[in-house]
Amino acid sequence: MKRRDLLKAGAPLLLAPWLPGCGSSSSYANGGQTPPGGSRNIARGLHASWTGDPHGSRAITWFTDGLNAPEGVVEFGQGHFSQTVRAVASQAYDIDVLTHRAELGGYDPGKPLQYRVRHGGDSLSATYTLKPMPRGAFRFAHFGDHGLSGFSRLVREGILSRGVDFVLIAGDLSYANGDQPVWDDWFNQLEHLSASVPVLCAAGNHEEKDGNGSAYKTRLSQPGNGRYYSYVLNNVQFVISTGGAFVADGTLLAELLWLETTLAQASLRRARGEIDFIAFVQHFTLWTDEEGRSPNNPTLVLLEENILLRYGVDLLLVGHDHEYQRSHAMAFGQPREGGYVQVCGGGGGVGIRSFSGQSAWSAAQHLRYSFIEYAVEGRSIKAQAWAVDTPELQPSRELTLIDEFELTARSPQARNDSVKPIRDAGSLLAQSGANWRYVEAHTRLRNAQHLKQAVWHEHA
Repeated sequence: MKRRDLLKAGAPLLLAPWLPGCGSSSSYANGGQTPPGGSRNIARGLHASWTGDPHGSRAITWFTDGLNAPEGVVEFGQGHFSQTVRAVASQAYDIDVLTHRAELGGYDPGKPLQYRVRHGGDSLSATYTLKPMPRGAFRFAHFGDHGLSGFSRLVREGILSRGVDFVLIAGDLSYANGDQPVWDDWFNQLEHLSASVPVLCAAGNHEEKDGNGSAYKTRLSQPGNGRYYSYVLNNVQFVISTGGAFVADGTLLAELLWLETTLAQASLRRARGEIDFIAFVQHFTLWTDEEGRSPNNPTLVLLEENILLRYGVDLLLVGHDHEYQRSHAMAFGQPREGGYVQVCGGGGGVGIRSFSGQSAWSAAQHLRYSFIEYAVEGRSIKAQAWAVDTPELQPSRELTLIDEFELTARSPQARNDSVKPIRDAGSLLAQSGANWRYVEAHTRLRNAQHLKQAVWHEHA
C-alpha cells in the first residue's frame, strides 16, 4: 500500500471525537486564544520542547514559508506578556522553509506560562499556555510511527485528552521519506498537541531518508546534539538514542561510547538516591514477535543489551514495529528478574502489522492503534496502554484500556550492583563479543531493508 493511499484511507477519520478544533494552525485549536484584531499569522507548526532544565526553560520552534520572513519573536509571561525573546532562524533541509527557534527562561516554573509568536507588525499567532512541570509526581505519553493518517490524529487527540505533562515520540515521525512538504503537514497537525504540551523525539529509520536525518536535525530543538541526548526529570533519567538510525554519518561508535558513559553516570546517580529509574528511548525494538523481525539486528542488539543490562536500565521505550507489545523484565530474549521492561508503542498511526506468535518474554501484545501513558509517583511507575480503535481496527469514539502494569524501583542492593566502571571502546567491544565492522555493516543493512518493507495490514 503506498503512503499516499494510506493517507487517503485515513481521510474519513479526520473528525476526531475529543476536540472541537479540527482546522489548521490558523484555526487556533488546542486551547490557543485568537489574536486581537484578526491579525494575520505566518507562524505554523509550533512545538514546545526543552534543551535545558525541564522545569525552568522551554524551547519554542516553528516554521514560516519562504526564506524572507520578518524576524520572529516570542512574547511570553505569566498573566501578561512581560518578556520578549528573539528567535534564531535557519533553513529547513531541502525546502524553502525557515525554522525559527527561541529559548524561554526567567519565568516562575511553578506557574503556567503563556506565549505567542510575532513576525513584524502584522503577524501574530494564537496565545498558548504551557502548564508548569510538576516537581514530584508527573505523567508522560509515549508512542512511535505516527504519520498523517486518521488514526495518527486519533492518537494525537487521545493524548491531549489525557492531560499528560509531556510526550515522547519513539521515531518515524512524519514518513516524509524525502518528500519535504510532508514534514510541514506533519508539524502543522501536531501543533494541536505540541504547541501546549512539550514533545521530545527519538530518530527512526524513516528519518534517515531525509538527507540522513537532516530534516529531523533542522526542524527540532532538543537537548545536547539533538540526536542522542539525556535529561533528568525529577526521579527519572531519560536517555534517548538514535539506535543507529543515522549510521551513515559515521557517529554510531561515538554514540555507543556516550551511551556507556551516560548510563554509568545514571546508575551511580540512582545508587546515591538522586533518581529512582533509568528510562532508555530509541526507535528500534531489541526483541519483538513481529513476523520476520526478531531480533532485527543481532550484532547491535547484543551490544546495546550489554550496556543496558550492565547499568540496570529499568524501562526501554521503543516503536518501529507497528503494534503494542510489552515484555516481562527480560534480558537477551528471555525473562529475567532485574532485566529491563521493553514497551513497544509502534501503533501510532501508520499501519498495523502482525505477530508470528508470543514469546516467553512477552507479557502483553495487541494489534491496535494506541499510545502509552506513564504515571511516575515516588518509587513507582504505573503505565496504561490506550487504544484509539476497536478490535476490528475501526476508529473509536472512546479510548480503550488494553494493558496496564506497574514498575517498582530497584532495591538498594540492586542499585549498587549496577554501579560499574566506564569502559573504553576496546573493552566495550571485547566484553560484548562484538566486531565493530560487522555491527556497522549489519546496522546499515537493517536500515536499508526496513525502509523497503511494506508488509502492513491495509488498515489506516
